Amino acid sequence: MDPTIEAAVAMALSVANRYDSDDFDPALIAELNSLSEKQLGPARKLLAEQLSEVTDPIGAGYLAVWLGGEVEEGSDPGETGWAVLQAMLRWTRTIVTVDDDSDVEEPEPDPSVIEGLQNFGRSVVAHLTRSQELCERLKSDRAKQEEIYRIDHLSYGCMWVAEILRHSSGEMTILHIESRKGVRIRYENFGNAFHFFTVLQSTLKGVIPGAKPASPNTLNAALGKTEVSQGLSDGSCWHYGQPTCNEPDLAASVWGEGTLDEIQIVDDTQVMLLWPPIVESRTWDGGFFGPIIHAALPQVEVVGTLSSEEVDHWFERLNLKSRKEAKSFWQFWK
Repeated sequence: MDPTIEAAVAMALSVANRYDSDDFDPALIAELNSLSEKQLGPARKLLAEQLSEVTDPIGAGYLAVWLGGEVEEGSDPGETGWAVLQAMLRWTRTIVTVDDDSDVEEPEPDPSVIEGLQNFGRSVVAHLTRSQELCERLKSDRAKQEEIYRIDHLSYGCMWVAEILRHSSGEMTILHIESRKGVRIRYENFGNAFHFFTVLQSTLKGVIPGAKPASPNTLNAALGKTEVSQGLSDGSCWHYGQPTCNEPDLAASVWGEGTLDEIQIVDDTQVMLLWPPIVESRTWDGGFFGPIIHAALPQVEVVGTLSSEEVDHWFERLNLKSRKEAKSFWQFWK
């Protein structure tokens, strides 16, 4: 590697180690600007690899922010993401927590560590939201996930990363039983099914019979366009059912409090059934919409409408019964 790059990285690390500012230190800015004049690829990678060696959490956090900003500008998140995460976890492990049922009082964490973790969180989110491979790698590492969850009640930075880990994204086939219509959708960044239902029902207006959009205030909050406030609410247009049950049944519900990963897969396809309601009212409030991560906003898109032949295939494959055929169909409030 070019020795001038190594020297520039070493200088940036040295300044971060003796960080002494309540803001982005001009000395650190100068060193990072110097790095930007070098071959950025090797410089970024070397800086990320040595980030865990920085002894000041605030200085380390600002270096992480710079690396996250580079990713936002188009650099490869795979070059630096895992190293930034490792450096973040170096600081989470300095925080002592106790079990909820413990009689021991949890000690206050070092404020400088909490400040540093907030910037680390921004950087890790920037990397994760731009690399599905990196996100899947973290989701497959149970120990690292548990460490992030352990601290997320103390650190906004860890909370943001934890929320990304809880998000579900994917494709789904949706079948409306009464009309024998179906669509394929793409959904992104939902932490729970109630949040998903609100956006889905608005997206399916005019596409699936009975779809009713939420109020503009509620929908805008659900989409991350406005802040979540008190008084927001929505209700279910249908009974959301699992494809493993061919009749509307509470025991086979898609539960709003759960994650979308809990919706069953049939023949490599995630499938959800829309039945007529079987309970009088199923409502939820805006508390299920947050926290919104603006780098990973929730959305639902209809990517295709099923042909009648495709719908017939699914009805036969799942042995679905129409409302009239479903002997067990009844409304609990009647």
